[in-house]
Amino acid sequence: PEIGEGSHVWGFSEPALSVGGDLYDVIPMPDASWLLYVADVAGKGLPAALMMAALSAKIRSIAPLQNEVHKLLANVNKEMHELMSEEGFFATMVMSRYWPRTGKVHIARAGHQYPLWVMNHGFQELSNIHGIPIGIEFGAEYEKAEFVLSPGEAILLVTDGITEAENEKGELFGNDRLADYFKLATGPPWAQGLLGKIDSWRGDAVMNDDLTILELWRDPQG
Repeated sequence: PEIGEGSHVWGFSEPALSVGGDLYDVIPMPDASWLLYVADVAGKGLPAALMMAALSAKIRSIAPLQNEVHKLLANVNKEMHELMSEEGFFATMVMSRYWPRTGKVHIARAGHQYPLWVMNHGFQELSNIHGIPIGIEFGAEYEKAEFVLSPGEAILLVTDGITEAENEKGELFGNDRLADYFKLATGPPWAQGLLGKIDSWRGDAVMNDDLTILELWRDPQG
């Protein structure tokens, strides 16, 4: 969607099989902020996709009732714990709330790949946000990080299908190639170029995992 104030969002998801367990969503909130998240249900194929659909519906139903992303994650975990534990599933997730007018960002994480804060031809992993996956422990609590996204910067929420993408030799794309991409690429946005880089590097290798990326960025000043 168009989120205004010189801010933009773009997402992409590709399953390794015909359907998969990755998920992203962008939800308008009552106070003119936006809720953005990426989730990865453990497993592949139809069972993971069905659990993903249940998780998506639950988040959509309770998101407008909770102002804090870390408390929303805790509520999602409570609501989904019984279903997921009975079926032998869990899900990792990273969730962000963004205010386009000010650039303010809140992020919480449930055992997921670290969010990437991209700036000045490099990126920083937001590795100081802790929390266990959804569906593991009833009553789990989560942490929240706060910062301001400046003009020309971006946040990328990704699944491990990015860094763990394999080429024909079985090599992983990895963090070093990810860092090299951001050193040379121009942006924002960066996500589409990153996907092209991974696709080219993979060659004819079959996808080994679901791959999802969601990018939020602010236009550079001037």
